[in-house]
Amino acid sequence: MPEAGPAPWSEEHGQFLALAVRVVEATPNAMIVVDHRGRIVFANARTEILFGYARKELFDRPIEVLLPRSLRSHHRGLRAEYGWAPEMRPMGAGRRVRGVRKDGSEVPLEVGLSPLTVAGETMILSSIRDMSDQLEAQERQNKVERALNTLRRSLAELDDGAACAVATFDHVIAGVTTSPESTPRGA
Repeated sequence: MPEAGPAPWSEEHGQFLALAVRVVEATPNAMIVVDHRGRIVFANARTEILFGYARKELFDRPIEVLLPRSLRSHHRGLRAEYGWAPEMRPMGAGRRVRGVRKDGSEVPLEVGLSPLTVAGETMILSSIRDMSDQLEAQERQNKVERALNTLRRSLAELDDGAACAVATFDHVIAGVTTSPESTPRGA
């Protein structure tokens, strides 16, 4: 199947390539392309912002440089396995994926993988999104829900206690109003 876009010798081709570069640079996600060896051959501007590396620092480095040390060797095996049957899919489905910045800090990520063929070579495009804000918002929501549940339990206990106090009070009142001392003389 032929690649999309104008013929490579046309003036439109240059415009098409310029547009493609602008689109990749404008995306809100970090975009990284790795070759068959797992070496970084392309990174967009968002990658620099997310990971703190200049693009030239990442060029020809293994993608594992952006992973915590404890995951690097395991990832190499997963990458090799993926290379046998690459497909468009999310990475780490059902698990939290973490990256590591140049300064050593870790960042929660959402990663989508897409194979692409360039000059007959299969490469992998990774679209990477920082999930820090979403996870912080989820944690805040979880705290609010826990506080509401605690409040509900406290109110239920208070309500049970209040119901017990009212019943006791009613019983006392009933006892006072029906006791011989409370009956008017001569009644």
